[in-house]
Amino acid sequence: MLDMRWDLREQKSGDYVIASALRALNKEHGDINPHVHGAWHIRDALAQAVSIDNFIDADRD
Repeated sequence: MLDMRWDLREQKSGDYVIASALRALNKEHGDINPHVHGAWHIRDALAQAVSIDNFIDADRD
């Protein structure tokens, strides 16, 4: 779901609802790239985490 990728303007992977919410955020606040990179960070880190709770506790920043 968090592996959102685009080819030019067309979304190729990831959750379309999350991407839609980010596009709505973009209209309000600008660039969504920091949020997409945050999603990728979560995607990559969860594979090593025991649980989502452990990930949140370990990566509070």
